[in-house]
Amino acid sequence: MFCVKCGYKLSPEDVFCNNCGAKRETDTVKNQSNVATPQGGGNYNINSAFFNGGNNTYTQNSPVAGNYNPYASTQNFYPQQKPKNKGVVIAVIVTVLVLLAAGGGAAAYFLLNKDADIKDVLSGSDKASVIDEVDLNEFVKAEFSGKDTEGEAKFSFDKVAFDKEYGEKITLNAKKARAITGEKDIKAADFIAYTLENNFEEGMTGLSNGDEIRFSWKDVSKVDIVNCTNIKNVVYSDVDFKVSGLDKLEEKDPFENIDVSFQGTEGTGKVLITNNNKSPLTDIKFDFSNDGTLKNGDVVKISISSKECEKYLKKGIKIIETEKDYTVSGLKEKVQETVTEVPVEESQPKYTEYILPESNSRYISKSELAGFNEQQLRIARNEIYARRGRRFNDASLQTYFNTCSWYNGTISPENFNEDVFNQYERSNLDLITEYESERGY
Repeated sequence: MFCVKCGYKLSPEDVFCNNCGAKRETDTVKNQSNVATPQGGGNYNINSAFFNGGNNTYTQNSPVAGNYNPYASTQNFYPQQKPKNKGVVIAVIVTVLVLLAAGGGAAAYFLLNKDADIKDVLSGSDKASVIDEVDLNEFVKAEFSGKDTEGEAKFSFDKVAFDKEYGEKITLNAKKARAITGEKDIKAADFIAYTLENNFEEGMTGLSNGDEIRFSWKDVSKVDIVNCTNIKNVVYSDVDFKVSGLDKLEEKDPFENIDVSFQGTEGTGKVLITNNNKSPLTDIKFDFSNDGTLKNGDVVKISISSKECEKYLKKGIKIIETEKDYTVSGLKEKVQETVTEVPVEESQPKYTEYILPESNSRYISKSELAGFNEQQLRIARNEIYARRGRRFNDASLQTYFNTCSWYNGTISPENFNEDVFNQYERSNLDLITEYESERGY
């Protein structure tokens, strides 16, 4: 007897097919060619035949004359089939029903994916179904930071937004995802972000509010996404952003708080700049020509270099004025002077161009210091600093050196480095300091 639905061979006692579960049809013979005929011809009653299970032959127990009845009972006629394990079948059916109850998409994914197992597929949502298409552009995020004109843009994949949109819809094959990421337990949003991370390594700099910038995809692991999830396709294209939210720059004009004066005589004049700006402009550098050939009426251009402006941009300050012209004035007429020896009192300093003109080019002896009072020694010592362009916090010293035509004070005390001194200057500084100490000054 065979199942009329699937053709599976049935045992005489089977009421349902062990293969497909269809009910057995007992009043119809599927294939009459399988019905035994009597040995040696003649008629016999099939009810009296029995199966000899050892040699597959049929014998007549008690032949009876009469017509052959093909619809007689065949209980002992067919070879016996070993019954299937019905418990296994039932367990499989129950498992399928559980998967279907857990979610049609996950169950279908499990049944169609030979590499998956139940625990891998169910690592996704229990509401998952096939997702036809995901637009990655919707989850590209741009963040802006810094000051206007010096702003920075960083791009990233918005995992929070993606998880909110697809977290309950995506089924992730954890086994395949683990082979790619090395992570044992990974969420769908984290897996998608991992496959896309190479696209977000580079940002943009030098940005201003209102700039239009473009993010371009360069490496989308589309195959990995489709193979490891129930997403059928992903789409993406360039994404445009408009820069906003950068902090406004603080604008400064350094020329508003400087004093420009000219020292010396006609034809030998020099520029002197006094910087009265407050922090952080106290150390801003001004460029100008100061070769000592100025005369009244000349025009001097004082400027601030682009490099200096860039330095302050990084501090959030925009230099709005970078150059300015000044007309030379106030230089004394050059006249021939007659030298008259005038006795100098011990308490009066010798206000000449230098106290010690050669303190930077030869060693000074103590005997040369013997005629100087406390104030002259102080000036002689600081004269070595002034010659190197150092400015002074002490107002009296600054005023004194401002009157010297050779002086060009451009370096603040905080930024001055004594490494600029040569061997003579170092030795003479030590000598003057030692002599002052000996005199009790």
